[in-house]
Amino acid sequence: MSMLRIFLFFLSLILAFNFLNVYANNQDNDKNKQVKDEYIIRIKVNDNKDRNNGNNSNHHQSSLINVTNFFNSKNNNKNFANQTSKRKILHKYKLQSLNNLIHVQLAENDLIELKKQLKDDIDFIEPNYLISISNEANREKNQKIDYHEESEENLLPDEDLLPIEQCNGDANAGSNINIGAQKWNEFVESLEDSVVATPVIPADQWSLKNSNNIDLSALNAWKITTGNKNIVVAIIDSGMDYNHKALKHATWINKGEIANNGIDDDNNGYVDDVIGWNFVSKTNNPKDESAHGTHCAGIIAAKSSVAMGIAPDVSIMPLKFIDKSGFGSLSNSISAIEYAIQMKVNIISASWGNAGYSHSLRDVIEAAKNAKILFVTAAGNEKTDIDKGKFYPASYTLDNIITVASINRLGGLSSFSNYGAVTVDIAAPGSYILSSIPGNEYSYFSGTSMASPYVAGVAALLLSARPDLSLIAVKEAILKSAVKIDSLKNKVATAGFVNAYKTLTYFDSSSPSVPVIEVPGDDTPPLYFDFSKVKLNVLKKKLLIKLKRVTLTMAGDENQLRKIKQVTYAVNNTCRKPKKVTSFESNFLYKFLTYKDKQTITYTLKIDNGEEFTFTENI
Repeated sequence: MSMLRIFLFFLSLILAFNFLNVYANNQDNDKNKQVKDEYIIRIKVNDNKDRNNGNNSNHHQSSLINVTNFFNSKNNNKNFANQTSKRKILHKYKLQSLNNLIHVQLAENDLIELKKQLKDDIDFIEPNYLISISNEANREKNQKIDYHEESEENLLPDEDLLPIEQCNGDANAGSNINIGAQKWNEFVESLEDSVVATPVIPADQWSLKNSNNIDLSALNAWKITTGNKNIVVAIIDSGMDYNHKALKHATWINKGEIANNGIDDDNNGYVDDVIGWNFVSKTNNPKDESAHGTHCAGIIAAKSSVAMGIAPDVSIMPLKFIDKSGFGSLSNSISAIEYAIQMKVNIISASWGNAGYSHSLRDVIEAAKNAKILFVTAAGNEKTDIDKGKFYPASYTLDNIITVASINRLGGLSSFSNYGAVTVDIAAPGSYILSSIPGNEYSYFSGTSMASPYVAGVAALLLSARPDLSLIAVKEAILKSAVKIDSLKNKVATAGFVNAYKTLTYFDSSSPSVPVIEVPGDDTPPLYFDFSKVKLNVLKKKLLIKLKRVTLTMAGDENQLRKIKQVTYAVNNTCRKPKKVTSFESNFLYKFLTYKDKQTITYTLKIDNGEEFTFTENI
């Protein structure tokens, strides 16, 4: 009997070990799905030697030539004589900041040879990962919600994570839009048709107006603005049903392109890209085959009696890189972001992700940051603390990213939502969200994919009211105006959820405080202060007006100062970064005639609505 027990014990260990191995392998496979034989390569821009000699561009050029020659040459290695070479450069990214990235095709033998021959010319080579939209949501057409029951248990339909029901697809989804150039004006007019003149919140949209105030306070926000057509949000997703009655009015129009003439009129590398691009089929038809992108677009800009978006009068640029199966390639996601940068959008909404870190995806999001584009992304739906288990792009630490978790209508973190007290910035409604789907229909989806477009839409509202604001100012307003709630403590960095009205009024409702004035100088007598380098941050007062000028007066002990000066800054409709007026440079230079341990200087800041702020500094 004892021998049998020992045998069974060891058998159970073996089975358990095998199970764990299979589970781990499945998990790894899930995280590392990739397009077969495709990779992203970053060519070295410089090395230490070149950096010291100032020959960075020469080094990059030689590395680029070496890599290009590798792909143009035939594989003569005897060890691989019987294997087929698949060396091919599929795409070179166009942006100057991305000109060291290329998308290539390589068989395994070629990959080995590449690493061996060109290790000094390549920063990294990574697989062309497959990126997915998460398994979000109930899709119950025209289903009504019973809100009489308040317990979490009675809200289970809104928390069940069912896969998105796939549409049958569209016969034209993989072909170019062919409307005939003569019908272009008619097509544009049909896209610009407005369905509802005054925004009204349908009964089923708790995210916009909720009896317990767990909402975006949309009606109050819309008293300030409902958006501006000049503010463009790129939905990088599965495309969009641009003929949907609730979204026609919001579809972005590329005014630099003439429809259907077969010419790249605006020289951006894409022919007839009149309303966006389909990076899956490489055509100008970004039509949605899965409903996900159309649902996200509706959350931002839908305008109908059935469902309203939070920013119904902004423009949506549909960029399709997710196919009907719910997956898209890393290379196509980079191309879509690059396109958005080229076309100078204001905001990117990205409701997708992957557990694997990608250097190249981070590179292109950083390029978006340098182009002053806000990148709003979903935290993911794995119920995971992504401070520990990462999820990308949500987990990148870049200043232009806002990562969004999901809350339900009671204000709790949605049961499916990822979270992270450091990594996740803020929450937004994401459970049981009503929005548009293809075919002039509407449905309820749940997921952080629904939460992040709400934040993107709020950012679009703010830029509509204050187009002069910097990227950092927009992010600051959204995060610092978050409505704090106990359920989100230690779950998201702000411990709160987004509120459109509070975001819009952040610049005139926060408590007044003195401007921050940073004055560079040395610490030996006589003291010099060069005021051509003064940095003013007047936004501590938060004003929702467009300033034309800011006057700074410096006053102190006349015996210690050579002169008392007053200078007016032309701020060019923004009070965050006053424009330097170089002709006034001499007026900014003060010399202390004698040295004291302490000097008291009073700065008076006067803005053009008559308000004054005084700041005293002991130096």
